[in-house]
Amino acid sequence: QAMTPPATAMTGDPAMAGIERGWASFLTLYSQEANLNAAGEPRIDVNSEDLETLHQDLQSKFSLDVANFIILYRQSESNSSETENGVPAATIEMDFTLPPSRSITQLLELVEIRLEVEGLEGPVLVNPAFPLNSLGAYVDNLMDNAAANSNPTIPGRININQAPRSLLMGIPGITEEIVDRIIQERIPDPAEDVSKMQPTEAWLLKNLIVDLDEFRQMLPFICVGGDVFRTQVIGYFEDGAASSRVEVVIDRTTATPRIRLWRDLSHLGRGYSLEMLGLQYIDGSVPGQAPMSLPTP
Repeated sequence: QAMTPPATAMTGDPAMAGIERGWASFLTLYSQEANLNAAGEPRIDVNSEDLETLHQDLQSKFSLDVANFIILYRQSESNSSETENGVPAATIEMDFTLPPSRSITQLLELVEIRLEVEGLEGPVLVNPAFPLNSLGAYVDNLMDNAAANSNPTIPGRININQAPRSLLMGIPGITEEIVDRIIQERIPDPAEDVSKMQPTEAWLLKNLIVDLDEFRQMLPFICVGGDVFRTQVIGYFEDGAASSRVEVVIDRTTATPRIRLWRDLSHLGRGYSLEMLGLQYIDGSVPGQAPMSLPTP
């Protein structure tokens, strides 16, 4: 996918347009997300080997039906192809002495799955705990509180709420039509309207932008926000005589945020026009506005 960075990507100053950074505008060494839920708690690792503890953890966030189903899924070697009605997973008596037979690659592989387990009187068909027709009712809670990845951080995913079109087009399985819908319907800055905040990547499903198969393919590569931030801090005199400029990368994936990069850019100049940075004269006025009258001593 051809990618053309903005001409002002290096400095942000339109006066310096024409500087071409190539791929540098699209690459980073520091992208990471903390594997935590919205409350700042570690997500439940659905691939834990301790099934009894996993069951207890799941019940703290989900229903008994969901907790039982995930354990039964882990203990089963395959899914059932039967379509007849079975019993809810909540009615199954759990046997935690049975070891796990498989791992969960991603949470959405559980959607619309039926299981067949051994009961006291023979095989028992277990109904889906994650039915497709009610996906919108549970998917955000599932993705916020559980994970198939036990690592404390997740690196390198693309923030679909803020990434430019050229980066979105690089996501496997995506199309121009999907990108158009994402850009049209996303909320780049949720602080502007908290009521419209998109808590997980599943808003693509809930808004019918992608179907389940498309979402499963895209999910390993996308997110709705990260925990590493890059900024430039600029100190300057309004007459333009001198300035100081540093670039900082701050990582908040740990309890105490860390500075991952501190780079002095002063030798490159201020980098941004005074109009962009903002001017305020000693009397409190700003360019283009009438001066403020100072109080009489």
